Amino acid sequence: MLSTILKHLYTRSLVIQDETSTGSILNRLKIKLRKERLTVRELIRERVFQEVAQYNVQRPLCYHGLIAPAGAEPVLNGYRLLHRHKIDPEQHFYRTMDAFYNKNFCILVDELRLDDPEHPIVVRPHTRVSFLKLMCVA
Repeated sequence: MLSTILKHLYTRSLVIQDETSTGSILNRLKIKLRKERLTVRELIRERVFQEVAQYNVQRPLCYHGLIAPAGAEPVLNGYRLLHRHKIDPEQHFYRTMDAFYNKNFCILVDELRLDDPEHPIVVRPHTRVSFLKLMCVA
């Protein structure tokens, strides 16, 4: 019981925005973090796993994440899965990391561009994180 309470006490929320290169906001989501210090890779992983978990529970017609899931086609502000199947979070994380390595998107933390997946991030109450789409990430 105490460990559950402590776990919730130390959970931080972080608002992430997906943006275009012109500054238009495509998507805004809130993720929960168990620690205030993490790497860019860990941030991407948390984002992907939480997005996929939410999709897999609700299974809406469109997936509004950063990267198209396998077997999806682009639609306005998202991706439509031809078969509304569960998305494998681990596979989707690898797809997202491939897109990161191929410079399909970059991450801005408090307006600083972070290209190294091992770069440390300290999440504070007013930390701003943007995933900036640099090209079509299908």
